[in-house]
Amino acid sequence: MPTVLYVDDDPAVRMVVRRQLEYNGLRVYTAEGVREAKERIEQMPPDGLFIDIWLGDGTAFELHAWLQEHHPVLSKRVVFVSGDVPGDTSGKTPTALGCPVLGKPLDVPAMVRLARDWDG
Repeated sequence: MPTVLYVDDDPAVRMVVRRQLEYNGLRVYTAEGVREAKERIEQMPPDGLFIDIWLGDGTAFELHAWLQEHHPVLSKRVVFVSGDVPGDTSGKTPTALGCPVLGKPLDVPAMVRLARDWDG
């Protein structure tokens, strides 16, 4: 059973996504932002992450850069999540980083398929 970390600053979205993924057989941890996600990863690394792009204390791009430095294998198991993907002045985009993007509302079956690919 794959373990995923879902990072989103909206508590209602975190709760709904967690329930949906758990209902589909995944172990799910959540974090509200970059700082909490780093703590959770250091405590118990997941098999992969779903990260909302725009977080209250940073961005998915910042968390992804940290993963590349500290957990390079895990940095390849990231899916960005967003209701929109406006231009980013840093030149970083999910596709430029080689990460898939899921739009909101989320496609739970697609999330489950991706997570099962990470298992092990």
